[in-house]
Amino acid sequence: MRIMGDERILGSGDFVESVLGQAREQYEQRTQTRLKGPDLNSLITRVAEELGLESTRVPGRCKRRELVRARALICALAVDRQQISGREVSCGLKLTPAAVSKLAQRGRSDQLITKLARSLFEGTL
Repeated sequence: MRIMGDERILGSGDFVESVLGQAREQYEQRTQTRLKGPDLNSLITRVAEELGLESTRVPGRCKRRELVRARALICALAVDRQQISGREVSCGLKLTPAAVSKLAQRGRSDQLITKLARSLFEGTL
């Protein structure tokens, strides 16, 4: 019988197999979420529509309150729900990865996040 990993370091082969199974399951769930949900451009458009903004004005560094809020919501939804990397979001919104991280944190505490998540991802998870 073939053993997965070195038992002296990782423990029994059953443990290693269960950890690999969990990792595989999480990967498949993230992949399905990305395939079923909106892509980054669709997310930008939908959030902009919800806030009554032009989607072309959302990417960029303008510090108008409503644009910052839209970017924060987009960052939170893209990173948390769609599992899009911060780097990819930063390119799409024309921001730095650090700004995406800060905006995602801000977006998570926004009261509108639950309503947006429900309308955008209804039936996808």
